[in-house]
Amino acid sequence: MFAEPKAALIAPHARFDSFAEAVQIVFKHWTALQLAVDHQTAGPDTDIVASNLVRDVIAFFQSEGSTVAMDELAWNLEDCFANDLHVDLEDRSFEQVARRCVELYGEIVGRGETKSLEALRQAAQSSPSATQMSKGEVHEEEVDDDDDEMGMEVDAPVAGPSSSAPAPPKDIDEDGFELVQKKGKRR
Repeated sequence: MFAEPKAALIAPHARFDSFAEAVQIVFKHWTALQLAVDHQTAGPDTDIVASNLVRDVIAFFQSEGSTVAMDELAWNLEDCFANDLHVDLEDRSFEQVARRCVELYGEIVGRGETKSLEALRQAAQSSPSATQMSKGEVHEEEVDDDDDEMGMEVDAPVAGPSSSAPAPPKDIDEDGFELVQKKGKRR
């Protein structure tokens, strides 16, 4: 009967600019990058190194286009962190950021879709950047724990083993320390 409304599309000449905006938002909210800047891991010019990284990623997509491989971009991000920012990203967040950038390129530049860009803009307006959070500039009501808006996957905390049996009473000595009891026989 009625056709579904189509998603808003970006004019071809404005697509890359919209993609660049999306990449800047992703990098602005990348905690590892913002912590490196806050702690000046590359010295007093760390903010310049970070800005150059964002600029280089955008230029990489501009020159390579849709042939950019997620693995190659991830390797470049990891290399920049290790060699320029002097940070070892054990959380491997560079892979998530690379994947997100490649996805955004396909959606925004390739298909002209604005859904992801609008979600990023909304998240950027409603949630503080990683820098604001690390500096304590965030008020309690501003914190939004829903990281899915930024396209990042976050594992839910795992509850520890629950026991319905009450814990045995603890022996406390006169100094207030708990006395540890031996468990069973030694062999």
